[in-house]
Amino acid sequence: MKIKLFNKIALISITTSLIIGGFYVAFNKRLRYRLMSKKVKDQLSNDAIKKLDPKIKGIVKAFINKAEKDYNITLRIVPKGGLRTCDEQTALYNQGRTTSGNIVTNAKCGYSWHNFGLAIDVVEIKNNVALWENKNWELIGNLGKQFGFEWGGDWVSFKDLPHFQYSKGNTLEELRKKYNYNN
Repeated sequence: MKIKLFNKIALISITTSLIIGGFYVAFNKRLRYRLMSKKVKDQLSNDAIKKLDPKIKGIVKAFINKAEKDYNITLRIVPKGGLRTCDEQTALYNQGRTTSGNIVTNAKCGYSWHNFGLAIDVVEIKNNVALWENKNWELIGNLGKQFGFEWGGDWVSFKDLPHFQYSKGNTLEELRKKYNYNN
């Protein structure tokens, strides 16, 4: 009698866990889908997202929307912070080397995930001001990593706090071959 009762309780417990767990998973999938399909609040970021690789467009929207929804952090994609042409990447690489300004990248054309629409640079905006010196970078970086991004803030030699790249399933070498970059 005790064994049968235990089995029934265990079965009820497992069934309840599966139902509740299934609801939780379904709820999270719906919430994530809603965040992925919802436009972000500013037009410049939406325009940048349209040019990204299709596999990360929804992930970028969800990342930006979740920062705002859960943490009240308004993130925006910076100018030239999405897909970059070879000329744009070369101009940024030359900055601080052969042209005026500070060095902002170590990646030449074809060696940046931006060249393939698989990276974004973001900044928090508060009262219409970009917060480059920001106490929230660690939080923003960890949130981006939850969405599968590699965060430039984790790099040792050249910390790039605004940078997030999505390298899943690709290498830069494969992408250079696929898109015929001859560098």
